[in-house]
Order: sequence, then structure tokens, then C-alpha cells
Amino acid sequence: MLPVGDDALCTHEKTNHPTRIKSIGLVLITFSWIIYGIIFITPFSSLNLKIKALICTISYCSSHVVFWTGVLIVGKEVANKYKVMSLLRRFMRM
Repeated sequence: MLPVGDDALCTHEKTNHPTRIKSIGLVLITFSWIIYGIIFITPFSSLNLKIKALICTISYCSSHVVFWTGVLIVGKEVANKYKVMSLLRRFMRM
């Protein structure tokens, strides 16, 4: 017997929703690294020093907000991978 009403939704739509959310989270994580890259470009601009400092501060804070929002969306497994891949921990092991 075929499902009728709300149960008649395609199973593809039901299983596709979590992958869309995870892909949005991964896009946010990638975008946070792009925002973080602005910090390395800003010193070479011809802006005033105060404006450069402001741009770097805003870029740093917003990149962390976007990154951790993406991690919350993607889940705990990505946060654990991030902890393992931390450069600071690699340097401390040396």
C-alpha cells in the first residue's frame, strides 16, 4: 500500500536534508578561513594603521564566529578533527 498525505514525501528529500545542512556547515568553515585570510592581506594595503587594525580585529573575531557556527552545524566529529589537527598541538609535540 502506498503512503498517503504527509507520509508520501519522497525518501530522497528526507535523507537529503541532513547532507544539505552539513554542506552549509562545511561552506561556513571554508568561508571562515577566507575571512581569516583577510588578516594576511590587510597589512599590504594603503589604509591608515588604525583602519588596518580594525579590519584585522573584525576579521579575526568574525572568522571565529563563522567557524564555530559551522562546527555546531556539522557536528561533534568535525570539532574533534579540528582539535587533532591543531597546529599549536603539533608544535608542542616537537
